[in-house]
Amino acid sequence: MFNDIFNISGSIYKLDSKNFKSGMTGWSVELISECDEVVFGEEYISNALEELVRLDKDKKIKLYLYPNRPDYVPLDNSDLIPKVRNLLFNRIKK
Repeated sequence: MFNDIFNISGSIYKLDSKNFKSGMTGWSVELISECDEVVFGEEYISNALEELVRLDKDKKIKLYLYPNRPDYVPLDNSDLIPKVRNLLFNRIKK
């Protein structure tokens, strides 16, 4: 499934960070701007999967492909329980 999802082209856009805020979604690393933003640059990626593999080989990221996983992730995926609880709780709160 990973190969199917990331075997695509795409772009990374460079924007000014001044209008972006965190904490607006359930994903802590996601930043949101509530206004239109000027694009200062674009990096075209012809194949995202190949780029991820390259970044892994260059030791810029650590990519775990199935069935490999980091040592800190339990085999039974029990680390996902609090995340799902929070997601459901936040949906109920809205």
